[in-house]
Amino acid sequence: MAEGSGNYGDLPVSVNDVQGLYRLFQSIDQRKEGFIQFMDYILFVAILKNPTPQELLRVSFTVMDQDGDGSITLEELIQALSGVNKFTNRSLQSTRTLAMDIFQQADINGDGRLTLNEILTASQADPTILSKFCL
Repeated sequence: MAEGSGNYGDLPVSVNDVQGLYRLFQSIDQRKEGFIQFMDYILFVAILKNPTPQELLRVSFTVMDQDGDGSITLEELIQALSGVNKFTNRSLQSTRTLAMDIFQQADINGDGRLTLNEILTASQADPTILSKFCL
């Protein structure tokens, strides 16, 4: 087994998976205290139970924003979507095509980075963005 990876049941767990879980933790830790309070947990579960499209986009965006700078590069998007490939039959090439399609639709200012506002705006113009973007 490669260094920095582990195994959870039959699914391999990579460093990228752990980093994604850490970013998810950060999105739940609303007060940025380094731990999740009970109310943070309750709010997050409520969002997951019956999420609005905007809430799904926000959570997915937070997980995909690997460096926490408030934007997602094409590589960050490809890497995040590739993590989902473990559970789908999508190839790396089709993942790249999907990521490029999302960027073409959502990178409103053409700077090569997606912000949450760009994703939200693009999803209002084209609701299929939600199913393409959300993890």
